[in-house]
Amino acid sequence: MPRHETALTTNDRIETLSLTSRYAHALDRRTRDRLESAFLPDAIMEFVGIPATTGPTEIVGVCAGALAPLESSQHLASSPLLEVTEDGVTVSSHFHAPHVRNEAPGLFTVA
Repeated sequence: MPRHETALTTNDRIETLSLTSRYAHALDRRTRDRLESAFLPDAIMEFVGIPATTGPTEIVGVCAGALAPLESSQHLASSPLLEVTEDGVTVSSHFHAPHVRNEAPGLFTVA
């Protein structure tokens, strides 16, 4: 059962919330090393429609493959919710991520 988020220190909250921002910026800047640094060795990435992936290198590989055909992206994270459990902290956020791909000169798709 989650405890109230005030069980975290202010510094813990700041560091945890900045992690979400570092993740989003690393995706958009396509900086693999910075993206890998956002994950612990046993991190698990779960997205609907994609098999669960474990470990920073594997997670970054999935992200890089998804972003490769795009000219640009903008990952925006909001409404972060930090929940302290017996096992650690779980962070949930809403993400909005427009992805842009040029189809032809003067024609592009935003998804």
